[in-house]
Amino acid sequence: MKDACQEAQKGAKMNMKKLKICHIGPSINDKGGISTVIKLLLDSPLNQRVETMALPSVSSHMMLLTFISCLIKLKQLCKSKSVDIVHIHMSTKGSFFRKSLIAGICHNHCVPYIIHLHGGRFKEFYASLSEKKRNKCKRVFSGASRVIALSDSWKDFLSSFIDEELITVIFNSVDVNIEMPRTVLGEPAQMIFAGRMGEQKGIWDLLEVVRQLDGEGRCFKLVLLGDGEVERVREYIRDKNLDEKVLCLGWKEGREKEELFLQSDIFVLPSYAEGLPMAMLEAMAIGLIPVVTTVGGIPEVIEDGYNGYLFSPNDKQKLKDILVAIIGGSEENVQIRERAYLTVRERFNIEKVCDKLYEMYREIAK
Repeated sequence: MKDACQEAQKGAKMNMKKLKICHIGPSINDKGGISTVIKLLLDSPLNQRVETMALPSVSSHMMLLTFISCLIKLKQLCKSKSVDIVHIHMSTKGSFFRKSLIAGICHNHCVPYIIHLHGGRFKEFYASLSEKKRNKCKRVFSGASRVIALSDSWKDFLSSFIDEELITVIFNSVDVNIEMPRTVLGEPAQMIFAGRMGEQKGIWDLLEVVRQLDGEGRCFKLVLLGDGEVERVREYIRDKNLDEKVLCLGWKEGREKEELFLQSDIFVLPSYAEGLPMAMLEAMAIGLIPVVTTVGGIPEVIEDGYNGYLFSPNDKQKLKDILVAIIGGSEENVQIRERAYLTVRERFNIEKVCDKLYEMYREIAK
């Protein structure tokens, strides 16, 4: 698939002119982890070394019109040689099929493209495809100049159907711009959940555990942030008389979200599937204790009992035991908060990711 393009690109030389990178994914004004990643990259130090732009392939308000506009603008950029590399942010289902068309435009105009895979359910999605669609998936991924996996476990999965040499592991990252905050738990200890409220993120498991903790007279607060089944969650809170313990605020972002994180002590995410959750990294970057499941790339970040706590999806008893220990004043709380913060500062700082991406861009453009 790439032979003709490789010949067309052969002999191209790097010069002092900045590479032009076009990110394609959901609108940066939309909710969700992928939008957060794109926004972070657009505002990152990488922009001092490359020219970046973003074309939304989908938006929450005008999905079809946004996608058509994306295809038209991308063709114009490719034809006019106004872009050097297209950085495609891909998830599952409709995202994959939309991005397949985008990859096709890049291929037809001999513009190299990167696939940055984010979808925590991509394994199940791939397994559900017919043989014909799986072959299409293989062609789209194999046609990329690079495929970015969010963890080694995701790399292992991708190497089951594409050349391993195409795959580069680049973890999600955050901007660590504060010193280590307070390490002593508040009174009462405050937990926070951030994500799409629904079955995949384990919100109902968390609420059931919280109902049990409240029934036992435990002292805590829980703040819920995100979109999804917000009204259904609020109805549950009212029905179970949890109003004094649980606050469901819906979607928050920017400084307001940051303040809510800073006021919290524990980050809880009982997910059934993940790539590498941005919200977890954001929480660790301000010293929250992560209590998360053993899915996706999470176990490559969290060492159980060292810089956070791990439990299996749907293991509500283990989740309860962990939370009881933390809010009960475990001696490990201070050390775990410090280690969580240092883990992100040392391994998942945006500057480290920018260095990796820049070297990748340079290599592709050679």
